[in-house]
Amino acid sequence: RLSTPAIISFAKVGSQIILSSQRQALGRNACPTINTKANLADLDIVIDPGQSSSNPGAQYLGQSEYKITRHIADALRSICSNCRILNQGTIAERLAQIGDADLLLSLHVGDQNNGEGVLAKFPIDDMPSKKLGCLLSNAMVRLDFLSQARNVGINPSTLEENDAQRVLSTHIPSAQFVIGSIENPSLVLS
Repeated sequence: RLSTPAIISFAKVGSQIILSSQRQALGRNACPTINTKANLADLDIVIDPGQSSSNPGAQYLGQSEYKITRHIADALRSICSNCRILNQGTIAERLAQIGDADLLLSLHVGDQNNGEGVLAKFPIDDMPSKKLGCLLSNAMVRLDFLSQARNVGINPSTLEENDAQRVLSTHIPSAQFVIGSIENPSLVLS
């Protein structure tokens, strides 16, 4: 007689599909399969902390979205010699700084509506950006405080001039990550 596990999930690891009774594949998205092979060490990678000291974003218990996203950006920069962090300014100034970068990661912390997930936003109909958003949001779900990955395509050209999502581009792979919730103690303490 077969026992029925409470959870049955499928995960693709390399070229293998794994069936599991653990939560490993729940909350993940199926990512596009396109050839985006590149040596990351050769790419100009731009990290946008999303907010600034003058516009700190969401705040909770003395923590601000800017402090958290800047901390994450600094940590990424410390392990990525070819990564650079955008100086904060207007959307137009940030777009000028991005210039001819090869890859853009924009970081934000969500409000209480984002819960314990990660939301990846990318330019709609741009498959390299969709793959970037999907792969990184799925990787973030492995963290203890994130439980679900969601991906949303947007059209940056239809956004208001001062909308933070305007940094997303269709000429380079780019994705904006809204990570967890400012009210999630695990995120604030990490």
